[in-house]
Amino acid sequence: MQGMRSLYYIYVLSLFLLLSWGAHAWYTWPMDGNFNILLLVLLLFVTTSSWLYRIKNNIKLNFHPALLLAWLALMEMRCLHSGGGLHPQDLFVGGLMAYPLWVVSSDEEHIEEVLSSVIKLLAVLLVLGIALHLVLLIIGIVPSKIIRYPSSVLYAFYNYGVLLKSATEYEASGIRFQSVFLEPGYCGTLLAFLLHAVRYDFKKRENVVLLISLFLSLSLAGIITFVTGYVLNGWAERKNMTAYFAFGIILGAIVLFGINYNQGDNVVNEMVLSRIMPDEEDSQRNQRNSIGADIYFESLFETGEWLHGLGNERIAMINGEDLGTAEVSYGEDVIRGAGYKIFILKFGVLAVLVAFLFYLFVGPMWLGWTNRYAWSFLLLIIITFIPTSYPMSHSWTLPYVFGMVYASHIENKDKLNTDKLS
Repeated sequence: MQGMRSLYYIYVLSLFLLLSWGAHAWYTWPMDGNFNILLLVLLLFVTTSSWLYRIKNNIKLNFHPALLLAWLALMEMRCLHSGGGLHPQDLFVGGLMAYPLWVVSSDEEHIEEVLSSVIKLLAVLLVLGIALHLVLLIIGIVPSKIIRYPSSVLYAFYNYGVLLKSATEYEASGIRFQSVFLEPGYCGTLLAFLLHAVRYDFKKRENVVLLISLFLSLSLAGIITFVTGYVLNGWAERKNMTAYFAFGIILGAIVLFGINYNQGDNVVNEMVLSRIMPDEEDSQRNQRNSIGADIYFESLFETGEWLHGLGNERIAMINGEDLGTAEVSYGEDVIRGAGYKIFILKFGVLAVLVAFLFYLFVGPMWLGWTNRYAWSFLLLIIITFIPTSYPMSHSWTLPYVFGMVYASHIENKDKLNTDKLS
């Protein structure tokens, strides 16, 4: 029995590492970028622990056609992300990425415990980070070891283990909480997806920790994803919309406070509201894409390169960079930014279609075309994709699979209770 619990904890840790890698936690940075030995070690560890956990618990893999199509789509997404073509190396890595998700989707019996354990592990890390974050806000930055994200010189941080603080002018506002992740946006989006996966069950303390961390991040993408998901979940559960009307009034009060308090000179207005409702000057400052990115995006459809995109190597050449180095180009004529335009420029419309099919297969096609929760999460993914496009990340795919399996578990448990009562 002790061995079983140890294996369970290893399995939970492996899923936590997948989430961490997806949101670019500092201890997973060596795995980012192209295929490397450390990425292979991580994926082999996660796959092996998932396989052992499945064997020990006698879990039969779910061979539903929709799930099989989803895993094929995920493998193809890996190939497109690496430049296209069905290369054996990319198919192998794609298979290693898909297998843990397959085990999760086949383990409805334990999904509530597994999901809760992963979130509790994350919550502990967040609580420690929040405590240190608040201390540093009071006493100021304490010198610590500086670490740099290997793929870009823009990112340099003081590393406190459970918390990163920017050591450069980029993302320099110390008021924003980002935990161990590369940016507050990565942190906020991950937390918003996990909250949708657990259906906003704030009776559990660990979920409250996620909510507090989300708002401390002041991540525009994360907060919009949370608000949108919360409303979509209410629609999915057929709840009385009176509560959501009250929720809207509270949000409206926060907006009015941010705009008017101290004549708008406050954190809420500067970090969030001004990015939603920018004036002409703010619009230029908060523009997500360079002028060059917009020009090349429009030319894609004129040159016929829209299907496969330009690819990372060609974009690096346009920017005057060496692919795989930390060099960064500036200026209006380079391709720089975030969101769906950058994703299509890199990987093409085909990659968008394959990514959409993955989420469609795991969601409505698997749970049922009339399943409201499946559609709510799919719509949330689509809406989030527009400003922040990294759909292959396990900070997106794993919470999505968690949510679908948990939803199926809840529905089957409710049916069982109804049958017992009748």
